[in-house]
Amino acid sequence: MDRGALMVAGGSWFAADAGTDPWTVSKTWGKDIFVLPEPANPRARWTLAGALPETMGNGASAESPLGLVCLGGENGALPTRRAFLLRWEPGGQVSPVSLPEAPVAGAGGAAAVIGRTVYYTPGQSGKELESAVADFWALDLPDGNWRRCASPSGPGRAYASLVAQDNGTEVCLYWFGGRRSKTGTKGVEPLHDLYEYRPTADRWRRRADAPVPMMAAPAVAWNPGRILVLGGDDGAFFDRTAELKSAHPGFPRRAWSYEVRADRWEKVGETPANQVAAVVAAGPGEIYLVSGETKPRHRTPAVWSIVPSTEIQKEAK
Repeated sequence: MDRGALMVAGGSWFAADAGTDPWTVSKTWGKDIFVLPEPANPRARWTLAGALPETMGNGASAESPLGLVCLGGENGALPTRRAFLLRWEPGGQVSPVSLPEAPVAGAGGAAAVIGRTVYYTPGQSGKELESAVADFWALDLPDGNWRRCASPSGPGRAYASLVAQDNGTEVCLYWFGGRRSKTGTKGVEPLHDLYEYRPTADRWRRRADAPVPMMAAPAVAWNPGRILVLGGDDGAFFDRTAELKSAHPGFPRRAWSYEVRADRWEKVGETPANQVAAVVAAGPGEIYLVSGETKPRHRTPAVWSIVPSTEIQKEAK
């Protein structure tokens, strides 16, 4: 979100006509920027508000006081090092504002902001999952220089979740899930390990594993001390994707809560739909889940407003 408006940009889809199997068409990449002002207003409508410098998707993004930070991405070729801010003025257009290029190219990476510092892990530095790394970098907005941070002990991965949340002592980063290439094979290993990063100490520590693997899981900080995860691919059918194609049953509709102070996971119900790799943002009293994929190659334009239950909204102790 930027200035209270939802913003989506770029992305990819399979442009199949109605009734046509998306497995029979090639992937399309976009560069349009759409904005939904006042998302809590039922009369609000999406507007086309600009374009990215080039077609791209699978980049990392994070809200900041200066605008939406966008890092990396791809368009079917090699990942990019692009870095820019998207700023929206009410009633106007969105224009990308260049930032110092990321130190490495990345796709399927993740980003989070603490204060005016953006933290970034690039995911895949090449076209294949084998290129995924666990490197972390930081940039002080808007015109600082990239600096390398300590790396967690976990393996390199892509499509992991990264969330900034207060643990009662300081605001930390929480990095979890994603997927990596299985050692010695061409298979994929879904991941559920979680790590906490303390910026003041430049140090990581392992915390409680998620109950299930979580790939491309929409995750958001919610109230002091809590992270909500709205689904994600648990990998149950990952090895059968090519066999099942459009007969894939879809990703599970599970919502999870992680209390950072107690280091505890809890299942908190079902989501209305599981839109992995979706845009997720927290507004006053509600969470917005925008677009994404419901099963392999099946994209959705659906936008959900999710109001967590009273119990979930309580401050985590």
